[in-house]
Amino acid sequence: MAQRSESGAESSTRRGTSAHIAGMEEDSDTSAEDVAAYQAAQQQFERYTAFITTRVESGDGRAWQRSKGRKYASRKTREARGKQVLYHKQDTATQHSLDQSRAKEWANWKRFQASCRIGKAEGDEILNRLGLKAVPTQWIETDRSEPKRVPGGPEIPPEHKSRLVGRGDLDTFEERSDSPTIDAEGENLIYSFAASNRLRIKMGDLQNGYFQGKKLTRPIILKQLKGGIPDPEYGPEDYMMAQVPIYGFKAAGRGLWKQMRDMFVGAGLKENFVMKALYSYTDDKGKILAMLGSHVDDCVYANEPEAEHIIQKAKEAFQWGKEEAGSFRFNGKEIHQHEDFSISKTCKDNTLKLQQIFIDAKVNGKTRRNQDSATEGEKAQLKSVNGGLSWIARQCRPTLDYRVSKLKKREKDAKVADLKECNQLGHYAQEHAENHKSIARFSTKITNSIAPFRIPDLRYYMYRKVARLNWHTEFCRQRRSYCRWVC
Repeated sequence: MAQRSESGAESSTRRGTSAHIAGMEEDSDTSAEDVAAYQAAQQQFERYTAFITTRVESGDGRAWQRSKGRKYASRKTREARGKQVLYHKQDTATQHSLDQSRAKEWANWKRFQASCRIGKAEGDEILNRLGLKAVPTQWIETDRSEPKRVPGGPEIPPEHKSRLVGRGDLDTFEERSDSPTIDAEGENLIYSFAASNRLRIKMGDLQNGYFQGKKLTRPIILKQLKGGIPDPEYGPEDYMMAQVPIYGFKAAGRGLWKQMRDMFVGAGLKENFVMKALYSYTDDKGKILAMLGSHVDDCVYANEPEAEHIIQKAKEAFQWGKEEAGSFRFNGKEIHQHEDFSISKTCKDNTLKLQQIFIDAKVNGKTRRNQDSATEGEKAQLKSVNGGLSWIARQCRPTLDYRVSKLKKREKDAKVADLKECNQLGHYAQEHAENHKSIARFSTKITNSIAPFRIPDLRYYMYRKVARLNWHTEFCRQRRSYCRWVC
């Protein structure tokens, strides 16, 4: 009840502020300068509130954060970590670089005919006739070099990327939005297939992948963002009529997956009935000659020379960006194929970026002990850090699984001792960041959970389940393994 009353108070405060501004504007005695001064004070108060709620825990602060929503907190986190670049906060040199990346992005919009210009009068007529609202757009800008920067590593110059996206969160149209992507098991199958058959592993990504998805079946009218777009053909009030799936809309990912699926199956590849983003090609005798997996607009694959024409036919339907072989980065992991065709998979960069939980030495003037409960802020940090460790364990470091799982069960009622244990685990993971998952060639020996089998159709594979192993005394006793039918 307390939380509801706090949220209600915040909501009524916002409504009262809006009403007060509207009243000031209607009042003939109030000047435009007074309204602007009031709005500036209100913004300053918002910034002050944001600063305080991250440092002092209170019911009002938590209610304010809830009123802002999860996206607000997520955006602030991305800004702090350098994952998102805000144009108006950058220096002149960075803004110049962003201007160039924006021009490049708009050139891709025109090359893929992502939208067409419609005048304000025509756009308003369509919106009124169909009962629609124009969807705003915004720039999402990132530094592609950010994942490569690690503490203590070399200085890497920025490589800015701009993406013009629609505010799909404001779109009220309901449509299916799920889109399968290849998971870790599917990736490992492809790597095992490549290593066991002495094939070079390859990776490629689509240029503006969503623009190459299924064509839209409904009208979407986009409104220009503040400052307009870098095109002299557009007036400040012109609309954009979307013609292909636009980044930011819920169904854009599904449209791309359906298009890729249709093209891959049409080229002769067979979709796996368990993993919908995994494809294979077999000859008349049932021997697998090629395997391919897709993750949004990135693909990883390996093929025998006899299946090269199938892969090329599947690729011809799309426009590709960079293509790499042997060693590359895929889905947040570093993939490296050795001279003997064995493959190692690491998460070094993401591991080195793990942050430690900040633990307050005193609360209310009292020194804290291990059995004391963690604060709400510390619990949030625990969920974040342990979530990163969980992803690393699933992808490359299965020996971390048990300790991560144990911490996961304690997140709700975490103690100071749990926070220290999470920090120790993070430190251990960073000390051994070079540890990797290996996929060996022509071997049935299980290496870090993956057993490659040199059998013609790869119908079986063994996957070690280590999440419930006892980390200390029962590591080799309480193991569990199972077979899964995949082809």
